[in-house]
Amino acid sequence: MWGRARAALVLVRRASLRCYSSGPIDSIASYSELADLHRKLETRFSGIKLSDLLHGHRYQPHLKPIKFSISTQRIDVGSLVEFRIRRRAYGPSNKDESLHTVDSYSLGIVLSSPNPRFLTPNPLEVLSAHGTVVHVDPEDVTFRIHRFIQPKAVNTDPNVLQYILLSTARYATTIASKLSNHSLLDTIYLQTTNYHHQKGLNLHHLAAIAVREIPQLVKTNILDIPALFLASHILMVNDPVRFRFVPPETIPEDYLEPLSVATMSYFANPHHLAHTLRKILSLPAELLNANYGHLFCGKYPFELFQTLREEGSVLEDLVSAIKYAIEYPHPLLLRHLRKVLGRSVSPRELYEMLVQSEVCPTGWNPVLSSGIYGLPTSAGIVSEDQLKLPAKIKSDRRVKDPERTNSQTKYRLADRLLFSSQDDSISSTTFSFYLPVASQDINDQMCEFPIAFSQNINYAPFFSRFKKSIRNQKALRVSFRYDMYKIETVEKPEIEIGYEYIDGYTDMAANYPSAAFSLFTKMDMEMKDAIQRLYFLLKHKEKLRLENGYLKTEKQAQETSEWYVRNCIFFCEELLSEYCLKKNIPLIGRVSPKLATESEDTRSYSGFFNQFSRDANSYQSFVDIGRAYNKGVVSATDLVCALRYLDGFRVQVLSRRNSAYAPLGGRAHASFFSPGYLESYINNAQLMNYLQGRRLWSMEKLLFQFLGNSESLLQMHRRLHRFRVLSELENRLEDDFSMFRCIITEPQVSSIVKGFCHDLEVNVKIQVDADQKLMVGDRILCSQILELDPYSDRIIMK
Repeated sequence: MWGRARAALVLVRRASLRCYSSGPIDSIASYSELADLHRKLETRFSGIKLSDLLHGHRYQPHLKPIKFSISTQRIDVGSLVEFRIRRRAYGPSNKDESLHTVDSYSLGIVLSSPNPRFLTPNPLEVLSAHGTVVHVDPEDVTFRIHRFIQPKAVNTDPNVLQYILLSTARYATTIASKLSNHSLLDTIYLQTTNYHHQKGLNLHHLAAIAVREIPQLVKTNILDIPALFLASHILMVNDPVRFRFVPPETIPEDYLEPLSVATMSYFANPHHLAHTLRKILSLPAELLNANYGHLFCGKYPFELFQTLREEGSVLEDLVSAIKYAIEYPHPLLLRHLRKVLGRSVSPRELYEMLVQSEVCPTGWNPVLSSGIYGLPTSAGIVSEDQLKLPAKIKSDRRVKDPERTNSQTKYRLADRLLFSSQDDSISSTTFSFYLPVASQDINDQMCEFPIAFSQNINYAPFFSRFKKSIRNQKALRVSFRYDMYKIETVEKPEIEIGYEYIDGYTDMAANYPSAAFSLFTKMDMEMKDAIQRLYFLLKHKEKLRLENGYLKTEKQAQETSEWYVRNCIFFCEELLSEYCLKKNIPLIGRVSPKLATESEDTRSYSGFFNQFSRDANSYQSFVDIGRAYNKGVVSATDLVCALRYLDGFRVQVLSRRNSAYAPLGGRAHASFFSPGYLESYINNAQLMNYLQGRRLWSMEKLLFQFLGNSESLLQMHRRLHRFRVLSELENRLEDDFSMFRCIITEPQVSSIVKGFCHDLEVNVKIQVDADQKLMVGDRILCSQILELDPYSDRIIMK
C-alpha cells in the first residue's frame, strides 16, 4: 500500500513541475460578478465617449507605463479604488470550511475627498460598481489610481460612472486571463525576482514587462492602462506562490528618518521558495494527508525524522510551506494546509504544531525561517547573488585627481564629517564641510544587501572614515558664505562644490557646546570661535526649517553631538539636492509634501493660564504651536496631528516641481552620506559623475534595479522588529506590571482605536470606552494586554 502511494506521489510531483495554476481565486470571483453586471448595462452606455470623462492615459510608444500615477497615497475626488466590502463564508458544503471567511472586493469612484479630521470618523464616500454609494474606511482601500475620473465629470449620471467601473473590471479580468498564461507570468516573475530572498515590486515594473511581451495590451482604448495595472494587482494579490501583498505600515517617527520608510506593497518570493510552494499546492491534499498528516501530531517524532531523512524532498517542502504560511497566511494556502493536516491552521497553531512535532525547537524565529527573506544559516541571512547595473549603465572608470585642499584647520564632528570656517568679517563666515566620496566601482558593489541593519548583512557599499594620521584622503567639499544678519545666506546660500585631498584634522571636544560657551574654558580660542559660529549657523537654519515644517520632536531637544551631526548632514544634503536640481542632475529622493487643505474639526490649544488660545487645523498650525509653546520642540501630539496633512510618502526621481520633504522642512531631500544605504551611495556617485565630467546615469532605470532590494530589506527589518517586540512582551507578561505610553493616531470609531506605543515603538490597537470620544493626538496610559499574538501580528491594549 505504501509503495503504491509513493509511486502515485512521484507521478503527481512530476506533473507539478509544470507551472502552478492557482484555480478559483476569491477576488477574481468578485470581479467575475462585476462582469455579469457589466453585460446588463453594456447596451445602454456602449456609445459613451469616455475621453470626455476620463483622464487621458493612452499608451504611446515613446512613453512608458511607469509614468502613470498609482503610487501616491492621496485619495482625491475621481480616484479609482478597490476596497473590501464584506467578509463571506467559503465552502458552505463543509461545516468546518464554512467557518473560514475571505474578503470580497469591489471597485469604486471616490465622490468626496475627505479632510484630515481628528475627532470624527472620516470615511470615503464612494460610488461602488454595484451602483450604490457606500462609505469606505481608507484602511480598506487595497488599490488606487489617482484622478481616474476628471473632477468635473464626478457629478455625471451615476449609471454612467457605474458603467465605466464595470467596463474597467471586465477589461481587467480579460487582461488578467492573458497575463496568467503560464509562460508569460513565469517570464514576468523570473525577470522581477532574486533567487535567495524576496524582492519588492512596483506595479509599473510588472506592467512594463507585460507591455513589452504583449504590446497589443495597451493600444486599443482609454481604459488600457488602468485595466492593466488593476489586472497586475489582482494577479499578484491572489498568487501566494510567486508574490506577496504586504501594505507598508509606518509609525510617526519614521517621517523623521526617511531612509527607513518602506513604500512598496508587492513582493516577489525567492525562486527556491516559489518552487517549493508550487509543488505542495499542486499535490492533492488527500494524498499529502494520507502520507504525512499524522506525523505532525507529536506522537511520531522518530518516524518524522526518518521520513525526512529517507524522503526529504516532499516532506521538507511541506514543512517549508507550513513555515511560509505562518509568515504569510494567504487564504488559498491555508485552505490547502487545512486539508493536508486535518486541523485548524492559524499562524500560532501552525507554529505550536511544529514545536510539538519536534520539527522546530522552542522559541524558533518564524520570520527568518519562512524562506521569504533568505536562506537561514547559523551565521544569519546569507546569499551570493549580486545586483548589477543594467548593461546600458556602465561605470566610467576615468577619474580626475582631487584638488589639494586649503590650509584651514579642519575639525572632526564625526567619523565621516569634518568642517572648517574662515572669518570674513564680524558677522560673516565661509564654512566648508568635508564628506566622504563614493570611490568604489558601483558595478562591483551594488549587491542585494543595500542596507546594513544587522551584523549579518555587511555587503553594502561603504563610505570610508576619515583618519587623523593618513594623508591624501579623498573628500567632497561643500562651501558657502554665511552672514548672520542676512537671511538669504542661510535660506538660499550660494554653494561651491569641490573634490579634494585632505591631510588630517583636529578632534572636537567630547561634549559639544550649545549656548553656554563660557563654560568651555579648556577649548582653545580658534576652536571655540569655529564651533560658536557653527552653532549660530545651525540654530539659524533650524529656525527656518521649523518655520517651513521641520518636526523637531521631544527626543531631539538637546544640542548633543548627534544634534550637530544630524543638522550638518541635513543642511548639506538639502543644499546638494537643490544644487543637483538646478544643474539637472538626476537623483533618487524622498518626497512627502504638504496637503493644501484644512481639517473639518480642530484641536484647541491653550497657552499659559489660558491667556492665549488657538485652533490648530493645518500642518503649519501644529508646527507654529510647537514652536510657540514648547521652545521650538514639537510634542508627540503635534507630530501625529501634523502628519495627517502630508501627501503620503514616495521614493522617486526628484523633479523641480515635486521634491519637497515637509517633515524635515526641506525643499528637496536626497541622501548622499548615509553609510550602508545604497540609495545614498548612488546619489553620491551620480554627483561625482557630474563633477568629473562623466556620463550621468538614468535614475529612472536605476530606481527599479535597487529599490526592490532596499524595500524588501526595510520590510524585513520592520517585520523582525515588530515580531521581536511582541514576542519579548509575551514572555514577560506574567513577570511584572508595566505601563505603556500611547498616543491615538486615528479618530475613534468604536471601542477599538488605533494608536502608537512610545515604549514599544510599534503601532497597537487600544480598547477604550465606546463613548470616550478620543481625538487624534490624545495621549493615554495602558496597563493591560488584552490580546497578544506575535505570529498573527496582533496586539490589543487597554
